[in-house]
Amino acid sequence: MIKGVLFDAVGTLIKMQPKISEMIYDSVQKYNVTKEEFSRAYIKAREFYYNIYEKNFSFGNFREFWPAFIQVVVKDLGIEKNIGEKIYDKIIEKTKFVRYPESLEVLGILSKKYVIGVVSNWDLEIDIYGVFEDLEMKKYISVILASKDIKILKPNPRIFLEALRRINLAPYQCFYIGDDPYEDFYGAKNVGLIPILIDREERYKELDCLKIKNLKGIYPYLEKNKFL
Repeated sequence: MIKGVLFDAVGTLIKMQPKISEMIYDSVQKYNVTKEEFSRAYIKAREFYYNIYEKNFSFGNFREFWPAFIQVVVKDLGIEKNIGEKIYDKIIEKTKFVRYPESLEVLGILSKKYVIGVVSNWDLEIDIYGVFEDLEMKKYISVILASKDIKILKPNPRIFLEALRRINLAPYQCFYIGDDPYEDFYGAKNVGLIPILIDREERYKELDCLKIKNLKGIYPYLEKNKFL
């Protein structure tokens, strides 16, 4: 029997305006960088992030991490300038978070019958708990687990298992909804959660998995199984 619903944060319940990748791209456009070149460099830096920093980096020190990450992107683009710190300061200054239109309604309805949790690869100096409080969502959520707090990144099974431990539920008792196939869908699936990929822009049509276009898409799954 389903007793809980876990969510990713950014890209699922809330969105960042503007996105970090967009702000970095805006900052390097004056160096005649194309979107294709930037996309390749950004993806390459993300791989470096997962493969190297996940094992060796102190997740509490974002003042070092993000400028270093940005500098990896910049260097790969052939820009021989140390501008990572400057771009990061711009990101912190301009970043804000907003709810997706349906998020509050869905959390309000589901929280009446299910334990609600958030599991996020949250790696900014901005306080995730304060963000959810300001957006009037925290009152519906029993646990918020951020990678920066426990120094574990999705798709590592331990971050999902820790969330389950805190709400005292087994994997098969929970849906998990997220927007990233690697971090969220397969990460959750590998620990036995029931994963659903939220694909708002239909970027993953080729993936054969449970998919929804917005958070209200979970209702039919719950109704079908008489969980709603």
